[in-house]
Amino acid sequence: MAQNQKNIEDQFLLNVAWPGVSYEFGVATNTSVRLDAATSLGVISFDNSGFDLYPRFDAQLRRYYNFDRRAKKGKPIKGNSGNFYGINMYYTSDISLLGNNFEPDLANIIVFGPASFETFYIGLTYGLQRTYTSGFNWGLQFGIGAISVDYTDTGSAVTVTDQFSVYPNLRVTIGWVLGKKD
Repeated sequence: MAQNQKNIEDQFLLNVAWPGVSYEFGVATNTSVRLDAATSLGVISFDNSGFDLYPRFDAQLRRYYNFDRRAKKGKPIKGNSGNFYGINMYYTSDISLLGNNFEPDLANIIVFGPASFETFYIGLTYGLQRTYTSGFNWGLQFGIGAISVDYTDTGSAVTVTDQFSVYPNLRVTIGWVLGKKD
């Protein structure tokens, strides 16, 4: 009777591009769940320029599809080095950790990132991840999904609620695997 072997390695990662930590663990042969506690940047410009850094929590279900092909070509799959597709969800708080702690002027702004808005995103993703023997790890992923933005300013009675607009997602990760590296 054949046994179902997981190709996924459980690993803790320290992210430096957007400071935070990640844990990826296998749930099936080529499928993993990755959980992140990190930060997200919000930038605003025009009348009330500034930036803030916000806490962000991610959960991804990843299906690595090219482990066999990489192994046949002699390329490493160690550290979950491969290409994947999956589902990505994240939540960004509206509580600033660092920055100007600005409140946006909703009438005249350009916003990049959460910019003092509480956000929830869910979408499809495609990406790649590479881990080297030194423990250095990088990843790139992109996708499209739905985002919900909620902002309320009780002082001026301004409320912006944008329920599930279509939103692109681009993510770059750079960091190191913590612990044992065979």
